[in-house]
Amino acid sequence: EHVAKAGRLVKAGELVTVTMSVEPVRPRPDLAREPLMPLYEDESLFVFAKRRGEPSVRLRLEDGVTAADRAVAHCAACEFASADPRDGGLVQRLDTWTSGLILAAKSAEVWKALRALLFEGEIEKSYLALCERVPGWKEREVDEPLAQTADRKTM
Repeated sequence: EHVAKAGRLVKAGELVTVTMSVEPVRPRPDLAREPLMPLYEDESLFVFAKRRGEPSVRLRLEDGVTAADRAVAHCAACEFASADPRDGGLVQRLDTWTSGLILAAKSAEVWKALRALLFEGEIEKSYLALCERVPGWKEREVDEPLAQTADRKTM
């Protein structure tokens, strides 16, 4: 018997024993130190700004304050609105180094409805990019998916 290293692939016929249960990583509203200031809010949802450098959700226990933490601190009902316990009612996620507006649902019914609209293309999303140099054009529309480089540091 030995403890396997992270990332080890299990082969057919191997016996695996789990010796502890792992609780799902959930939002930590107690970490949100300052009040969230929604840009819009009603009885069903709210919109707020996610900061650059702030993860949308906690993927590891050691992650700092997340947008989901701040959403649940603002509205406790958000904790149980989304299908994934990490999401804290967030309808969509943004990359850690991307700032922008996040939509949060206050109930499972609203979350499901907004997710359906998002995947049906009924919710319009726009991105603005900061450039290091002046491009050779004044205005341009790019209608292509974003792709990450192999080093995962740039888009």
